Amino acid sequence: CKSIEVMVQKEVAEKFAASPKTKEFTSLAILAQSVGVAKLLFDVDPTSFDPQPKVVSSILKIDKQKEFVEGSFSGIFETKEELQKFKKYLRCSFQSPRKTWLKNISSEFDKQSVQDLMQMQNLPATIRPHEISVLSHHLLFKHLRLNDARKRSNATTEQQ
Repeated sequence: CKSIEVMVQKEVAEKFAASPKTKEFTSLAILAQSVGVAKLLFDVDPTSFDPQPKVVSSILKIDKQKEFVEGSFSGIFETKEELQKFKKYLRCSFQSPRKTWLKNISSEFDKQSVQDLMQMQNLPATIRPHEISVLSHHLLFKHLRLNDARKRSNATTEQQ
């Protein structure tokens, strides 16, 4: 499968194909754009159906650019478990879209580590999750996971 074309409610299609810094940009867009390029092809008017729905539909196309192998995205996620952790990271990042990314993500990760990472990546403390690009979300996730793994390793060593 090199691409997929589906008809969904227009608002859902807009979320899949959204660009960073727009209010429609959510975890759906990040997941879709982690695999390929998502774009809205055209709208389908309610009058095209019988009975007519109360919503406008859209045809969405996602052209895959990365392979999905055995439950993981090759080149991005090495295991299904890592993909699940990334989804959890995204849920946490977007749990309150009007709040800052720092506030949201600090519920899952150490706030000081997050602040240090933001400073290292030159991200303002006031940045919101929808203002961060797909690539930056992947980089932030990788750094946070590494820091988390190091802390667990150090805690295990200290206990011994």
